[in-house]
Amino acid sequence: MSVAASPEEKIEDTRQNALRAKIALVCHLVRWLTGGYLLFVAWGLYDHWSDGDRVQRVFKSFYKLDIADAAPWQWRAAEAVSALDWIVLAILCWHVWRLFGRYLQGEIFTAESASLLKRIGALGLVTVAFDFAMRPVTVMLMGAHLADSSAARHAFVRTEDVLYVVISLVFVALGMIYRSAAELADENAQIV
Repeated sequence: MSVAASPEEKIEDTRQNALRAKIALVCHLVRWLTGGYLLFVAWGLYDHWSDGDRVQRVFKSFYKLDIADAAPWQWRAAEAVSALDWIVLAILCWHVWRLFGRYLQGEIFTAESASLLKRIGALGLVTVAFDFAMRPVTVMLMGAHLADSSAARHAFVRTEDVLYVVISLVFVALGMIYRSAAELADENAQIV
């Protein structure tokens, strides 16, 4: 025995399917670009750390440190910090992949999707903060063999850091708004 859907449920289902069809391409694009970005960053880290001469030039020109005599453990530790930074980014990207997968399944205006959206914003803030904290750690590791590294630039804010903070806060706010909207929709559905 099957239960026939009410006219309101049929309208809602039709709207949901129409919205899902409308955003499907964008959802797939966001998911694949997120995965591609993660691979691109991994390649960039590999490319950077695999060329010791270039790393030395960067540290000399930007950080004002001569790391020519850095010990192998310093190099490995700095590379590990970069890998850890990438792992934090990967966790954020995995959550973005999951959110847009939910959207593709039609779970657009749900409390769970709204919570995931908010979590992505919070993880974005954590990722920016972690990246910011790891920059001076990397510089200190690579300059650990130097008697005086006081002239080195240990901490710095990039312009894109501010943009990432703003975008992350937008995600947090949208998550809160969508969660409230989902709760209101659930309340309205119970009344009708």
